[in-house]
Amino acid sequence: MMERASSPVVNNQLIRIGVLLIDMDRNLDFEIDHEQLEFLESEFKRISETITGVWADKPIGLAYFLEFHLAEARRLKNKIKLKNYLKDEMDDLDTFRLNIYALLKQNLSNLVALLNKLLKGEGIALNLK
Repeated sequence: MMERASSPVVNNQLIRIGVLLIDMDRNLDFEIDHEQLEFLESEFKRISETITGVWADKPIGLAYFLEFHLAEARRLKNKIKLKNYLKDEMDDLDTFRLNIYALLKQNLSNLVALLNKLLKGEGIALNLK
């Protein structure tokens, strides 16, 4: 009989994304450059790999782990109202920020779809090395 892995410690994998959204909403004076865009892309990849890794291990408490991250991904996605960031006159920075919000919303939507699949027990292709 195969023994299941122990229960995962539920660390919020989305904390960096949440902090970024709050900072952007508070209009903190910071610049997002192409290096940070690459970080965002790699951060969503890291989050997806971490979550699918836990899913692959099938630990006790897996449903809670997945549901926690699903709720958090939905919460963050729902915070992004793209129409709120549109202005009659948009400069380059406004356009860039709108694109960041759109990128965040799209990646959060993809994560929600992944988590829904995992919760339903639908198969996914794992490339864990």
